[in-house]
Formats: sequence, C-alpha cells, structure tokens
Amino acid sequence: MYANIDLGFRLRQENDTGYDPPEELIYNAEIGYSLTDKFLLALKLEGIHGDDRRITNIAPTVLIGLNQNLSLETSMRMAVSGRKSFAGNMWAIGISYQK
Repeated sequence: MYANIDLGFRLRQENDTGYDPPEELIYNAEIGYSLTDKFLLALKLEGIHGDDRRITNIAPTVLIGLNQNLSLETSMRMAVSGRKSFAGNMWAIGISYQK
C-alpha cells in the first residue's frame, strides 16, 4: 500500500502579447494498493485552482504488470467539480517500459 501528495504553485508572468495569466495552485493526492505483484489499484484526486479556473478530478486507476519490464495502466478521470473543464469523463491508457 502507498500514499502520495504533490502540491505546486504555478507562478505565471505576462507574455509578449500582454496577456497576464493568473497564478494557480496544483495538487495531486494518490493512494494505491497492490493486490498481487502484477495488479495495482489506485485512486487519484487532482486539481488546479486559480482565479479563472477551478477543476477537481477523481481518477480510479488500474495498473497491470504484463511482464518484468512492461506495464499497462488505465484510468477514468471524472470531474468532481470545475469551471472551464472538459465535459464528460476522460479515459487514459498508457504503456510503460522499465529497463
């Protein structure tokens, strides 16, 4: 079993066109459990909060070890709350190789 928390602050400055985007707080909290050596379940809570954008997502995740070096990960990111966010759920599939 594991748990992880990441916090960040995006300090943004005015660009060449004169646009000055607002600063944003970025966070990610994750908890996971390995059922077997090749099967991991995780739950992620992630978000961005700024003056004009507030998004909070929850993402149940499954990671399957295909062999010693290759893994497959899939998750479904669901909006819990938000403003200026994508509509609907987002599916993600990834393959990782570790040498």
